[in-house]
This record gives sequence, C-alpha cells and structure tokens, in this order.
Amino acid sequence: MISKDNFYKIFPFKVEDEIAARIYDKYVIADRSGNSSVVKYFLTPQYWSSLERFCRDNSIAYLSEGFFEEAQRKIFIFNYEEEDYIPAVVLKIINKSKFSKLMHKDYLGALLALGIERHTVGDIIVSDNIAYVAVLEDISQYVIDNLITIGKSPCLIEVLTNIQELPTVSKKEMEIIVTSRRLDNFISSICGVSRSEAIKLIDQGKVLLEYLETREKSALVKDNSTITVRGYGKFDIDNTIRRTKSDRQIVRVHKYI
Repeated sequence: MISKDNFYKIFPFKVEDEIAARIYDKYVIADRSGNSSVVKYFLTPQYWSSLERFCRDNSIAYLSEGFFEEAQRKIFIFNYEEEDYIPAVVLKIINKSKFSKLMHKDYLGALLALGIERHTVGDIIVSDNIAYVAVLEDISQYVIDNLITIGKSPCLIEVLTNIQELPTVSKKEMEIIVTSRRLDNFISSICGVSRSEAIKLIDQGKVLLEYLETREKSALVKDNSTITVRGYGKFDIDNTIRRTKSDRQIVRVHKYI
C-alpha cells in the first residue's frame, strides 16, 4: 500500500484536501480488507480518470459510474465486483409548467438551494421538459420530499426504474482548420476566438485536455482526445480528414450539445 503523499501524486493537479483524503481512506479500506470500497462522491473527470489509470496500472478492479453515456461526474468503487451495490440513483424531474422552459442551471440551482452539497449530485441531462439527475441514494428521498418547485414551475419527481429511458448524448459534427496540433490553435478554431483570446482561456485555467487542466498552450492535441472549455462546451477531437493546399489540417470534431 502506498503512502498518502505518494497516492496524491497520481493526480497531476493540486488536489482538494477533503476530496483526496476521502478517496485515500476508501483506497486504504479496500487494500487492507480486500473488499470493495465506495467513494461516495460524484467525482469530476480529473479525479476519476486519474483513479482509473492508477487502478489499471496496479491491477485493481474498479468501477467508475455516472449512469449517463460519457458522464462527467462519477462515483468510484475500488475492488469492484459485479454483485456490488451502487449507492446512487437517477431522479426523473418533470417540469409540469407548460409556460416555462427550464435549463440545466435551473435544476442545479434548485437542488443546491436545498442545502445539498455539489458532490452528492452527478450529471444533469435535460431532455424536453424533463431532467434526469444522478444523485447519491442517501439524499434521493430528501430531494423528492422537498423539491416542489423550480423557480415558479411546479415539478414532479420520481426515481427512474428503467435505465434504458435515459437520454443519449447529442453531438454536432463540425470541421475545423488548424495550422498545427498545438492546443491554442484548436481552442481558437473550436471556440471561434482569436489566437490571443485562446491563449488567455488557457492561461486562466479554463481549458481541460483529456479532463485535466492544462496551461501549456503548446500542448499536443492527439486524435480521439477530448477538450473541454469552460463557457464554450466539450469537444471530441476525431482525426485529420485532409490537408489544404497550404498544408493546414482539416480536423473532424464533435461538439456536445
């Protein structure tokens, strides 16, 4: 078993002490007991992607679960076995108002206004007038009992029993032109901003490459990688389709919508 200080080094970023300590405690329990151990936090991609690499490198069985296709926030289980119970559910929140259209921020804001901590809530996917929300099972009944309205819109909440009902991720295919595979070139093209503005976004820590914050404007963007830009969205980088006469690359990209 590795020490806490060495364990923290698996995360290539500055960790939040409370989150990292909770993860390490669950790792220690799993290592000492040989049984499964659940991190009952919905972790951001920086955390769960690093934990996945750590477990693969050390032959540790694991599960990172967010319910939705390509979920951003996931709970993590060390020493996972198929019969293990996952302590989370998906709530189906139906907007009963015919006169208002609620957005992701409306649902999240209403949940947090109940005094719920952010790490107890996973992804929120809005489809038509329904929001599908992953939450820890511990708080599910509290949400059902207390979330009566969102803004001025009455709502109906139930636990989703048929996971097949979950909406799929929607993406828009686009083609961009880049002069090189540098990150700043990609940010400029996918966000439709100038090169200097792209560098500013990177310098401000608003860009995640493969779910990890990077401030290296010259970082290499590989095929089949993912870029997230706060305020602009998430993008899957496919591959180079062809080159222009001036040897610029035309790259296929899928933007999450």
